[in-house]
Amino acid sequence: MAQLFRQPTDETTRRFIARTAARRANLSAIASGQLLNADAPNRVQAFLERRGFTPEEATRAIRTSRRVATVRATESVGVAEDFGLERILGTSDLMGIAFLELGLDVAKTVGRIWADVAAGRAAGYATGFLISPRLLMTNHHVLGDPSVASRSLVQFDYELDARGVEAPSATFRTLPGVFHLASKELDYAVVAVEPEAADGTPLSRFGWNRLIAEEGKAIIAQWLNIVQHPDAGYKQLALRENQLVDVADAFLHYMTDTACGSSGSPVYNDRWEVVALHHSGVPAKDSQGRILTTDGRIWTADMGESHVKWIANEGIRASRLVADLKSRALTEIQKPLLDEALNGPPCSPDRQEFRPEPTQIREERLMSDGSVSITVPLTLTLSLGGKEQRNAPQTSAPAAVAPPLPDAGSSSGSQTSPAAAGSIEAAVSAAREALIGRADVLDVRSGYVFKDGWITDERAVVVTVKKRLTPEELSAKGIDPVPARFAGYKVEIVPPTLRQLFDSKQAPSGAELLEIGAEITYVPPPGAKLEPLDEEMSVVAHVSPEEGWKQLRPFIAATRRELVIGIYDFTAPHIVDEMVAAVKGQDFEDITLVMQAGESITGAVKKDDLTDQETVDELEKSAKRSNATFQHCWVKLGSKNGWVSSAYHIKVIVRDKSAIWLSSGNLQSSNQPADLSADVSDNLKKYNREWHAIVENQALAETYRAFIENDYKHNGPEANELLRLPAFAVPDVALAGPLLELEAARNVRAFLPFKAHRAFRVTPLLTPDNYHQAALDLIKSAKKTLLIQNQSFNAPKDGQDALQEILNAVLERKKANVDVRIIFRLFMPADARANLEGLKELGFDPNKELKVQANCHTKAIIADGARVMLGSQNISNDGVSNNRDASLLFDDEPLAAYFMEIFEHDWANLATRKIGAQPVGPELLEAGTAPPAGMTRLSLSDVREFLA
Repeated sequence: MAQLFRQPTDETTRRFIARTAARRANLSAIASGQLLNADAPNRVQAFLERRGFTPEEATRAIRTSRRVATVRATESVGVAEDFGLERILGTSDLMGIAFLELGLDVAKTVGRIWADVAAGRAAGYATGFLISPRLLMTNHHVLGDPSVASRSLVQFDYELDARGVEAPSATFRTLPGVFHLASKELDYAVVAVEPEAADGTPLSRFGWNRLIAEEGKAIIAQWLNIVQHPDAGYKQLALRENQLVDVADAFLHYMTDTACGSSGSPVYNDRWEVVALHHSGVPAKDSQGRILTTDGRIWTADMGESHVKWIANEGIRASRLVADLKSRALTEIQKPLLDEALNGPPCSPDRQEFRPEPTQIREERLMSDGSVSITVPLTLTLSLGGKEQRNAPQTSAPAAVAPPLPDAGSSSGSQTSPAAAGSIEAAVSAAREALIGRADVLDVRSGYVFKDGWITDERAVVVTVKKRLTPEELSAKGIDPVPARFAGYKVEIVPPTLRQLFDSKQAPSGAELLEIGAEITYVPPPGAKLEPLDEEMSVVAHVSPEEGWKQLRPFIAATRRELVIGIYDFTAPHIVDEMVAAVKGQDFEDITLVMQAGESITGAVKKDDLTDQETVDELEKSAKRSNATFQHCWVKLGSKNGWVSSAYHIKVIVRDKSAIWLSSGNLQSSNQPADLSADVSDNLKKYNREWHAIVENQALAETYRAFIENDYKHNGPEANELLRLPAFAVPDVALAGPLLELEAARNVRAFLPFKAHRAFRVTPLLTPDNYHQAALDLIKSAKKTLLIQNQSFNAPKDGQDALQEILNAVLERKKANVDVRIIFRLFMPADARANLEGLKELGFDPNKELKVQANCHTKAIIADGARVMLGSQNISNDGVSNNRDASLLFDDEPLAAYFMEIFEHDWANLATRKIGAQPVGPELLEAGTAPPAGMTRLSLSDVREFLA
């Protein structure tokens, strides 16, 4: 099996050699029976006092180095007092049965790490163990790199049962975006683990160990225990096989004639307290410095570590690990997670405390009222019924809670639980009968209760109101409050979605943009083919905000003769300036620009952007000055007679018939920012996440050029009348709120571009041509992982067959136990809520497979870490069928791995399961009308992608 990172054996060997004299003295004391004289007196004193000796008894034991008759507590539960000191020092092999029972409990906390997973395969394996309900500890040389940790897994219960059969295991993702601390010097890494595995297994099932800061957990001469996954294999317990022979400042050395511990394993004393983090062994070497095997041969890496002849093991002392963790600067979110690890009790797999400390005192007292008070040292007072309690201590009453409004489905007004109520359909029917027709109510439907900003499994009656009003406002308008429940089901009151608001306008021309069953006039260019290419080409893959403009700018600057552009929005002044400069080139001949009217220039980052018409004017003037040809058209939209249905959504630039730039993002300042901050998190809060590819290949360039030129020939200079429609006014907080989630992101990072010049297999994709079938085939090909990151991942509406087919394919992969995870954009909470409910109804699990991400404008699918599709297609009905969009499908594992790393980063750090609240809903604005105070204007272009 692969080993991820080589153990730091050289440093360990140097330390081991440097301690030779001290170790020999320790071994001499052990051999002569002076077991309490092998370690430092202060450490032995602490060791004995932790085991119930009084200070005087401990001092006398150290001085005489003999067994003391007054042992107060034994090393392990189940060992008789008379054997306590002999057993804990290794002179007796008698063990209580509880030692094994407890060992099996703590063994549950140890898992096998799959590090740096790509395409379902790990770069290597190691061991890790839980130190809290959420945190895992292993070595720095395993998961010290957050990017590696973001692509890693931990598998618990990977072991053989008593019959020699592999036991059922559970695998969890490690989440460095939630928590990650590491030290190269002490070779440790602590990383968060997701609370629930994909199969629903809770992490709490496996228990955890508490790291103890106090010294005295183990002293020289003791035998130690290691729970491990050696050579990536099944879990093994090395019981009392490693004798502690030396204690350095930060490290322990323990020797064995059996096996080395696996990297990241916990090292326990006989009370099953963690005394060290194992990280390396000292291998035997020949005179030429070559590592030897257990049978005397020269060891090679393909043999595996289990064949090495190890002469000693080294672990990092638990007390030093705790001290280093406590010294680290932490965020407000990290602090409680680490505090839980360092101060909480260790827990067994059934979430019960492993055991009380032996030094705790158990005291029972009969109280005057007949109850029994037990101190352990937690005080519990238990009363048996039948006796009046007198002089009982007074406690405060709970704070008063305002009673909910009566249940509209119950004549008595009492609240009925959903379990005792009728069906949700009956509750919705009753609510519709009571509420539809009211001036303030737009819709009543079945849905789900949301708690802490995320969907739950509890069904609810969802009432959409035009505007949420306070009780005082309702009273002033003479409107009755909506009941809190109908037929036992909770009522959730929400503002309208953008689509609901748009539909309420009932504008026939506007409805045509979004009508299902489009009859578009699009025809492909004659003779053009969209076929896979297996050719040598140059590929520069990159992401925004960090690399978008850094790569696009030189791409434009390299133009010599021609630019052909198919684009949704083109408003960024710095991009216009760069193209103007290219047009001025001595050899420049022609520029063709195909786009749609109705630009999106809302928001602070686009405040200086141009309108679409201003962009056209600037490029046209520049071409005239250079005696170059300028061709431009506005694409006609419409579900009945438009060239495409609701959006000319493509983002492609073809340069000199030999290279293309293809993107998920438009040519706007939000997609291609020119002025980036040094703060990566700040950039991600301001600008969109986009995926881009620059490909130098003549065949690919000529293909896209032919299709964009065909679009130009079938459209004209007149702007589409359908776009002269009302706009939206949305609360400022609706846009700013989701961005605040990034305040919690601690491990965000920038990504350098992927660059390669070699043979690639790539397929050009377009809607409405070949994207839909290619996307279906890609999804269905996934055997292990299917990762989708898209601005839209819409639950289909009636009649949206193309979209339904895509989502059905994703659900089939989920049912086939493929790791399916989906990120879509958090834009408006009401829209995200409705979409989550629709996806849950389809069969998606929002708590395992779905997250939302602010500013997510990516449109991509990755299958098995080996194939990646990136481009501009939203997973919306028109996006997969009747708009004009473009993508590239690469069958290339290194390129797919590059984007998979970015997906995992965003999943861990930027995506969340919290849509927030929207107390004030959107409003419609007539054309040319300014939004009310505290609200921002959004054009139809801004939101069309969420509507179709």
